[in-house]
Amino acid sequence: MTFSDVADWFQIYNHSFATALINAVMALSLYFSLRAGIFNLSAVGFMALGAYTAGIFAVKLGTISIVGITVGVLVSLAVGSILVFPILRLRGHYLAIATLSFGGIVQALALNLDSLTNGPAGLIGVPVTVKVWHLLIIVSVLVYVAWVLTTSRTGRAWDAIRTDLSAARAMGINVEHYRLVSFLISTATAALAGGLWAHVNRVIVPFEFGFPQLTFVLVNTLLGGISHPVGPVLGALLVSTMPEWLDKFEQYREMIIGFLLVVIVIYLPNGLIAPFATMRGRKFSFFKPTQAKPSEGES
Repeated sequence: MTFSDVADWFQIYNHSFATALINAVMALSLYFSLRAGIFNLSAVGFMALGAYTAGIFAVKLGTISIVGITVGVLVSLAVGSILVFPILRLRGHYLAIATLSFGGIVQALALNLDSLTNGPAGLIGVPVTVKVWHLLIIVSVLVYVAWVLTTSRTGRAWDAIRTDLSAARAMGINVEHYRLVSFLISTATAALAGGLWAHVNRVIVPFEFGFPQLTFVLVNTLLGGISHPVGPVLGALLVSTMPEWLDKFEQYREMIIGFLLVVIVIYLPNGLIAPFATMRGRKFSFFKPTQAKPSEGES
């Protein structure tokens, strides 16, 4: 195989690679909220907000992509700061319904604000300025930031809140503060994914940000597992590329994907990253969960 063959192959699958990496960013968005025990279904809504903001700035105002993406993240943070206080007062299925409703509201606005979003026709002609190597850098930075956070005091607080909210309060953890931080980081990451998607896909339509996309993000995150930041990335890359490496079985592709997902969920309930997290030895110490050492008075 010559270098020309490799270059041609990469050119053919360039958009697939870019899509998989953006899906990894979205999976990390959900990872940040799930670590704190927040079942946040508004991530796709904030992704749409980031995508449309970046698209409007690029198409209608003619700004460079980094400006539109940055404004999309800031707008999403502003909206998230307003929503976070009533939303985080809710628990369980009430929280899920409230966050899911926000995604529906954003999609409805995208369908009806024709002067800004072009309605069902969508925004067309967004310049493709985001490359695969940009996305590789962004995903690497996000994984590193997630790893630093989850091994810090913030990560330990998130784990305590996720495990037992009442016990976390009893230990003196400021639950509201840490849940707020988790929600806003998740919001900003989802908006970033939306802005990147706008400058990769060229066209933005409201139907891309509905319930099927939310299900896809959930599958990516939970399949990879949230015990380590690499888990959601692994799940997103695997699910996103399944249609490509199952191309020869196109007639049975959906059935095979569903079967593999069911098998993994049954036999690896903690995600694909779990086997690596339980391996022993210094070679895999990066994946091993940290455990508190007992004090001298403990048996």
